[in-house]
Amino acid sequence: MYQRSVRLALFSLLSTMHVCMGLYFHISETERKCFLEEVPEETLVVGNYKCQLYDPKTGGFMLSSPGIGMHVEIRDPEDKTILSKVYSSEGRFTFTSHSPGEHMICLWQPAESPPGHPSGRARHRLWQGGPEGKADRTPAPCKTALGPSGTDHQGA
Repeated sequence: MYQRSVRLALFSLLSTMHVCMGLYFHISETERKCFLEEVPEETLVVGNYKCQLYDPKTGGFMLSSPGIGMHVEIRDPEDKTILSKVYSSEGRFTFTSHSPGEHMICLWQPAESPPGHPSGRARHRLWQGGPEGKADRTPAPCKTALGPSGTDHQGA
């Protein structure tokens, strides 16, 4: 089995009323990264993303990677799942907060490697999308949600 490393660049998420914080991190094949974001009530949050596979022949990342995706899971302040979906290699996800407070946003790469791709390495970039669909790639700080052992929160 090939080691898969995923590079997630989370520059920021957007809500129409509030600019959310973002972060940049690496995860491996079986790892999930989660972070907390304070979101006001009834706020639309939009995340634009692009996933790219590593090409060992060129030593860089492919411009287009149709066989790879990103799993997004969002939990509200009461720990109820409000979004859990696997997305394609490029696009956007949205959710609306129905209660104010810290929302847990978890991201990971689905376990299956695309057919015919030996390395399994990929990077994922996520940036904020404005109300008009324009992207703001300005980095901002964010807090990572850690479990009792100091590992990333895995959700319930």
